[in-house]
Amino acid sequence: MPHPDSSTAPSAAWLARRSRVGSHFDRGADRWARLTSDEPVTGIRATVRAGRRAMRETLLEWLPDDLTGEVVLDAGCGPGAFSLALAARGAQVVGVDLSAELIETARERARGCEGPTPEFVAGDLFEVARSRRFDRAVVMDCFIHYPLPETLEALRVIGAAVERQTLFTVAPWTPLLAAMHLSGRLLPSGDRAPPIVPVRNRSLRRAFQGVDGPDGWVLARTHRVHRGFYISRGVEMLRSPDREVARR
Repeated sequence: MPHPDSSTAPSAAWLARRSRVGSHFDRGADRWARLTSDEPVTGIRATVRAGRRAMRETLLEWLPDDLTGEVVLDAGCGPGAFSLALAARGAQVVGVDLSAELIETARERARGCEGPTPEFVAGDLFEVARSRRFDRAVVMDCFIHYPLPETLEALRVIGAAVERQTLFTVAPWTPLLAAMHLSGRLLPSGDRAPPIVPVRNRSLRRAFQGVDGPDGWVLARTHRVHRGFYISRGVEMLRSPDREVARR
């Protein structure tokens, strides 16, 4: 298994964006915990919940049904829904999130869970990925708030710590999403977060083919989920130099 690169420090751009993202989710921890529960929600939040569930199901389909004995990183784990699904497949999960409140919620939900109890850590994915080794990693709906250069920066660090497979999501570029991004109307006023940053699929592919992509990794499957207000593209990267980029 590759050795994490402990010498790589986060860039100033990553740290600045991380601070904004972390502050938002700490302020809205109760709201996000409810969104990932079975409590009734309406309007925009209902479409976001449906979209997130559809994306989670897609990413789970890309993972083996049996993860027994594997260590899996769940970066941006929030209240732990994906972590619990991974644990149910036998994985030893390390979930990390910037929000200490959401981590506490994840720990509460993990009590008596099926499979190994996940380890939940409040902090930055850089800190965890640079100090441990993993078989696989999942980063769902974290990079949607980061420009492509910062996303690639994080993927390089994750890529140095992961052996087999990494799944992540980005906000896909569409004319409507790009216009909403520019106008700042991606969230209602009460939910303001760092802007959702659309990423063109071809820009992501080109980055992986150049020096900015994670060393030794290639893009494989992609799939876009659009449910009302929610829109996200799931992406698989594999440590397999002979695997061609799959285009959907």
